[in-house]
Amino acid sequence: MSNYAGFAAIANLIRGESSDEVIELFKCVADIATYLHQIKRTEHKKSTDTGTVHLLLQDAKVQMQTWRELQYWGGQLPRPHLVSHLDVASTLRLIYTHVDKIIGDPKQVLLIQEGQEVTEAEIWLVECVIHPDSNPDGDLFHLWAPYLVRQPEYEPNEDPAQQCEWQLFRVEHDGYTNYFPGLVQALRSFSSAHEIDEAGVSTVIQEFLALGATAVDIWTHIWQDHGFLQGQPLPEGDEHIQQALAIMKPMYTSWINDWKAVHPIHVRQELAEHNFGGDFLFLMNYVFPELISPSGSDIQESMFGWRMHRYIIEAATTPEVDPNGHIADFIRRQSWAPPPSNIPHLFFRAQSIRSYVFFGDLDFWGDVELEAYGSCIDIEDISEAPNQSPSDNTNCSICQYGFGSDPEELSPCVQLLVCQHLFHADCLEVWVNGVHLDTVQCPNCRARLCGARSRRPKSD
Repeated sequence: MSNYAGFAAIANLIRGESSDEVIELFKCVADIATYLHQIKRTEHKKSTDTGTVHLLLQDAKVQMQTWRELQYWGGQLPRPHLVSHLDVASTLRLIYTHVDKIIGDPKQVLLIQEGQEVTEAEIWLVECVIHPDSNPDGDLFHLWAPYLVRQPEYEPNEDPAQQCEWQLFRVEHDGYTNYFPGLVQALRSFSSAHEIDEAGVSTVIQEFLALGATAVDIWTHIWQDHGFLQGQPLPEGDEHIQQALAIMKPMYTSWINDWKAVHPIHVRQELAEHNFGGDFLFLMNYVFPELISPSGSDIQESMFGWRMHRYIIEAATTPEVDPNGHIADFIRRQSWAPPPSNIPHLFFRAQSIRSYVFFGDLDFWGDVELEAYGSCIDIEDISEAPNQSPSDNTNCSICQYGFGSDPEELSPCVQLLVCQHLFHADCLEVWVNGVHLDTVQCPNCRARLCGARSRRPKSD
């Protein structure tokens, strides 16, 4: 006997809807399934009369009637919740008929997703909804199957400072050009002499380029506001570094553990113990003052981004790391190779790579949560339609998703007038109208786009 029930009505209802609202629907229906499961167990007892069972079923129906009053606050105004569209009688009948197919205790918590408990009953329900009997096209399976899998937890193997010290020790003893021990360690999980795991290599390269971009943004801020010189390291315990680490760890914790993450679960599992904080300290305390802007150099801050990008790409493709050139070939195909040095690349930032930290926005209001207010900024004043369609491997660096060919699938692609970086129109509109200090900058290269909206403490 199959353990599945045909929930085609739910499958059709949730298609294309926001995941948080769909999860709320799953939990509502799973709660009823748990209750009906208990009713069926009562029904099977010889001492239970049919009148008692009938009353319990009526009670379940009354509970489901309250679904019609539920609302979803997904936008500025509430609207009826998805679950309110389910037909109570047919849904009750379907669950009651098949609920004894739940294996085990329906109340037992099997997973934690996004901080919420996922019970045996909810897992059974989702499995039924994404099963071919309910979803013959299979689109919901690819979307929701990860929700049923335990996600990795970000648990770095040591303190960032200790990991940075280990990298400095390796550089001193191994000593080949452009050696980045943390990057080598991460890449070795996804590469061998014969082949590479492109999903893993892609994730590692993009994360390290983002760390490099963060280091560049911090050092640019320090140069402009504090007057540091070439080759001058930051003092121990510098607040810029501490704040950056405090911001980045929750971000890594979130995407490593996110069942909706673009990155495959096997990649996130491999990187769950990797200490990205140590890599960031290595970039800040060694790479930047020693290699990007060493003492005696005449580099200007406008070239920091290009030099950092070149260093990370070269560190990933040295013969010691990539003896057969598989990673280098992949980087070329992704258009991540650094541009030639004979072409000016002021404030260079690769498309789809963004900094984790914008230090101009930090600590002005302390711990007070801020909101932007006043007239909204029209993105038509700072962007236009791109001259040509973006390539398939180009992503919007704000949301990290590509640019779909179907206008109904994703927001249109726009190109910034000042620097030609590409974003989804909706993403850019949210970005420019958010909270900024004095100016709104390109998320990729920090080029000035326009003046920022006014800020104030967020009202309750």
